[in-house]
Parts: sequence; structure tokens; C-alpha cells
Amino acid sequence: MKAEVLISTAVGGFLGYLMALGGGGFPSGIVGHYVFLPLGGVALVFYLLAKLGDRNQREPKGFCGAGVVGSLVIAAFFISAVLVYEAIFRYRRYDVENFVEETVPLLDAYREEFGRYPSTLQEVTDRELPYYFQNRRPFDPPYSSGASGFTFSYMPPDHMISGLMLTSSNRQWSRAD
Repeated sequence: MKAEVLISTAVGGFLGYLMALGGGGFPSGIVGHYVFLPLGGVALVFYLLAKLGDRNQREPKGFCGAGVVGSLVIAAFFISAVLVYEAIFRYRRYDVENFVEETVPLLDAYREEFGRYPSTLQEVTDRELPYYFQNRRPFDPPYSSGASGFTFSYMPPDHMISGLMLTSSNRQWSRAD
């Protein structure tokens, strides 16, 4: 049984990685949170109920039968897929916020020297853009600036319509509709 659970966990983790690789968008979130997680939870409940039922019998039948093992394998698969997806999503979000936190002082130094904010990030840093800043539409850049300030914006997968925005005026992430 341990081999089946380990294989199921590995395959579920791989599937979670593929879901996150696809951008971790709204459909992946729906599948992960509203399909995979409940199915994994139901399978885990069936496993625990069968294990308790086997424990209450006077003569145990061995390890609860194939259905219980199947429930545990399904639970391991679905729950591991969601956990891996969540871990990758949270890392990517942290990556964006860390990138912006390190870049803002560079933007301020540029403004002190030239009297305006740079028009592109490449003028102040050569770091690679975080995943959520890459592959954006040309008319929706992750960074924009004007004479008086700058704005960072991105849409994480957990926001269906609105994204997050950080402006030079308040320097905090807020919802952007």
C-alpha cells in the first residue's frame, strides 16, 4: 500500500506543477479548489470511516480492503496536486512582491538623479522579471511611470477580474479594478 500512496502523491504533485505551469489561472484554481480538494477530502473520510469500521470488528479482515486503499490513493493524489499548485502560486506571488520591494529604492534613486522616474525597468535593474510580470499584453505592462510617479500591477491567479497594484504615492499593494 505504501508504494501506491507514494506513486499517487508523486503523480498528484506533478499534476499540481502542470496546473501551476499553465499560469495558475482561474480555471486551474477552480479545478484545484472546487474539484480536487473536495474529492481528496471525501476519499480521506471514506478511508478513515473504513479504518474505524475495521477496528470495531472482532475479527479484522486485514487492511480494510481494496476500496479503502483506493480511497487513500485518491486522497493522496488530489490533495498533493492542490498542495503543489498552492506552493508554486505562493512562491510566484512572493517573487513579484520581493522584486518590487528591491526595485522601488532603485526607482527613487533614479528620480533623485534625473528628476523623473525611468520609463522602463531595464534602466535601473538587469534582473529577470518575475513570472507574473512576463508574457503580458503590450498595452498592459507590469510597470508604468510618469513625471510624478510609478505603478506596478499584475493579476495573480486568485483574482478573476481585478489585479493588484502598487503606486508610488501609497507604496502598498491594493486591489486594482
